[in-house]
Amino acid sequence: MTAGNSDGELRSIAVAVDELGNAITGGDPRWTISARCWANRHSSPVAMFMVKALNIVQPNHCQKAYEQMVKNDQKDIGEK
Repeated sequence: MTAGNSDGELRSIAVAVDELGNAITGGDPRWTISARCWANRHSSPVAMFMVKALNIVQPNHCQKAYEQMVKNDQKDIGEK
Protein backbone atom coordinates (compact mmCIF):
# COMPACT_ATOMS: atom_id res chain seq x y z
CA MET A 1 0.00 0.00 0.00
CA THR A 2 1.35 3.44 -0.85
CA ALA A 3 1.25 6.59 1.23
CA GLY A 4 -1.41 8.09 -1.07
CA ASN A 5 -4.31 5.73 -0.31
CA SER A 6 -7.30 6.13 -2.56
CA ASP A 7 -10.79 6.64 -1.15
CA GLY A 8 -11.67 3.17 -2.43
CA GLU A 9 -8.87 1.54 -0.44
CA LEU A 10 -9.84 3.40 2.72
CA ARG A 11 -13.48 2.42 2.26
CA SER A 12 -12.51 -1.23 1.78
CA ILE A 13 -10.48 -1.16 4.99
CA ALA A 14 -13.34 0.50 6.89
CA VAL A 15 -15.83 -2.12 5.65
CA ALA A 16 -13.44 -4.96 6.54
CA VAL A 17 -13.02 -3.62 10.09
CA ASP A 18 -16.79 -3.17 10.34
CA GLU A 19 -17.44 -6.76 9.20
CA LEU A 20 -14.81 -8.05 11.64
CA GLY A 21 -16.50 -6.18 14.48
CA ASN A 22 -19.83 -7.66 13.50
CA ALA A 23 -18.36 -11.18 13.38
CA ILE A 24 -16.66 -10.77 16.77
CA THR A 25 -19.99 -9.75 18.33
CA GLY A 26 -21.79 -12.81 16.93
CA GLY A 27 -23.09 -11.47 13.63
CA ASP A 28 -22.70 -12.72 10.08
CA PRO A 29 -19.11 -11.91 9.04
CA ARG A 30 -20.30 -10.79 5.61
CA TRP A 31 -22.53 -8.10 7.11
CA THR A 32 -21.55 -4.75 8.57
CA ILE A 33 -22.55 -3.60 12.03
CA SER A 34 -24.63 -0.86 10.39
CA ALA A 35 -26.70 -3.38 8.41
CA ARG A 36 -27.13 -5.55 11.49
CA CYS A 37 -28.32 -2.54 13.51
CA TRP A 38 -30.95 -1.74 10.87
CA ALA A 39 -32.14 -5.35 10.83
CA ASN A 40 -32.45 -5.40 14.64
CA ARG A 41 -33.61 -1.83 15.30
CA HIS A 42 -37.09 -2.87 16.50
CA SER A 43 -35.87 -5.55 18.91
CA SER A 44 -32.71 -3.97 20.30
CA PRO A 45 -32.43 -0.59 22.03
CA VAL A 46 -28.69 -0.58 21.29
CA ALA A 47 -29.33 -1.14 17.57
CA MET A 48 -31.93 1.65 17.52
CA PHE A 49 -29.48 3.99 19.27
CA MET A 50 -26.80 3.19 16.67
CA VAL A 51 -29.26 3.77 13.79
CA LYS A 52 -30.19 7.18 15.20
CA ALA A 53 -26.57 8.13 15.91
CA LEU A 54 -25.35 7.14 12.46
CA ASN A 55 -28.25 9.00 10.84
CA ILE A 56 -26.71 12.19 12.23
CA VAL A 57 -23.43 11.43 10.46
CA GLN A 58 -24.99 10.13 7.24
CA PRO A 59 -28.76 10.11 6.72
CA ASN A 60 -30.17 6.60 6.17
CA HIS A 61 -26.71 5.04 6.59
CA CYS A 62 -27.90 1.85 8.30
CA GLN A 63 -30.87 1.38 5.99
CA LYS A 64 -28.64 1.74 2.93
CA ALA A 65 -26.10 -0.68 4.42
CA TYR A 66 -28.86 -3.21 5.11
CA GLU A 67 -30.30 -2.92 1.61
CA GLN A 68 -26.83 -3.43 0.12
CA MET A 69 -26.21 -6.51 2.27
CA VAL A 70 -29.57 -8.03 1.26
CA LYS A 71 -28.79 -7.32 -2.38
CA ASN A 72 -25.36 -8.96 -2.02
CA ASP A 73 -26.88 -12.01 -0.29
CA GLN A 74 -29.44 -12.42 -3.09
CA LYS A 75 -26.66 -12.14 -5.68
CA ASP A 76 -24.64 -14.82 -3.81
CA ILE A 77 -27.67 -17.16 -3.78
CA GLY A 78 -28.12 -16.68 -7.53
CA GLU A 79 -24.49 -17.58 -8.20
CA LYS A 80 -24.67 -20.96 -6.43
